[in-house]
Amino acid sequence: MVQLTLKKVKDDHRITLYMSGEIDAFTSTQLKEGLESCYQEKATHVILDFGDVHYMDSTGLGVLIGALKHTKQHGIRFQLINLNARLKRLFSITGLTEVMEIKDEGEQGNG
Repeated sequence: MVQLTLKKVKDDHRITLYMSGEIDAFTSTQLKEGLESCYQEKATHVILDFGDVHYMDSTGLGVLIGALKHTKQHGIRFQLINLNARLKRLFSITGLTEVMEIKDEGEQGNG
């Protein structure tokens, strides 16, 4: 079974969550807990780095939609970066590219 590894890097009130592995029914709880720890640390900007994520299913999308709702309600900037072509396509066909801030490497803002 492929696992999900999370590494959290904090820079003032901006937290980047570097992810490695797969996000699916077995690992999505881990992602949810990682996001919740960012909120508990009073982050005003949460960045999810998908650079080493090779696969994500609908369970992972559900966690991200929940995160989007939470961050909007609490005024937290929420960004996704470094999605591979397969993940970009998944976000595109589900319409999430229209509601989520998705950037390529080096594009994330400091604001």
